[in-house]
Amino acid sequence: MRFYIPVAYKLFFSLAMAFIWLGFSAWVAFPWIQQLGEVLTPFIAWFCIIGIALLPGLASAFVLASLVFDRRPKYPLDGPLPAISILIAAYNEEDAVAETLASIAAQEYAGQVETILIDDGSTDATVARAQAFIAEGNYSANHRFRIIGAEVNGGKASALNLGLRQAHHDLIVTVDADTYIYKNGLRNIVTNLVYGPDNVGAVAGTV
Repeated sequence: MRFYIPVAYKLFFSLAMAFIWLGFSAWVAFPWIQQLGEVLTPFIAWFCIIGIALLPGLASAFVLASLVFDRRPKYPLDGPLPAISILIAAYNEEDAVAETLASIAAQEYAGQVETILIDDGSTDATVARAQAFIAEGNYSANHRFRIIGAEVNGGKASALNLGLRQAHHDLIVTVDADTYIYKNGLRNIVTNLVYGPDNVGAVAGTV
């Protein structure tokens, strides 16, 4: 396993390298700035060089240093994983909800997966499309799907809170109703949470 550098240290080292580069760049550019100042005045010369070269160089050095220090550890991807509850708040998502559920069903996850679709007062065929997918039963035995509903549209936060109160597992994953989860996405997310540093409280996927 590669040595893990905590985020706070990554930020410190990246900023330090960026400002070292800024100082070096200013030192190298100083004779040129003096010459330019004789033509445009020192203030304008410094203003131009800082805006055109030094600040962009500072930003670029910070990004490059961040990439160098971003040494994320490798975690085992074939071990057992804890049970999870997936919450999907849906409002008028008839065109996408079945595909979202299918992407969850296709996940290879070494643990129990409870998926709760919270219908937030949809006025279209969202619930019917979801019910049809569940009835087909095209998912493995460790997956469980169910639908709960709110009588009126209360907003995404309200729907997720409703689902949270009915979730059976401690680990919660929230997914939008029009989102396709890439292959092994659940496994990768939960693996980083379970095997990551103790101070990791949440993991987000890549959009």
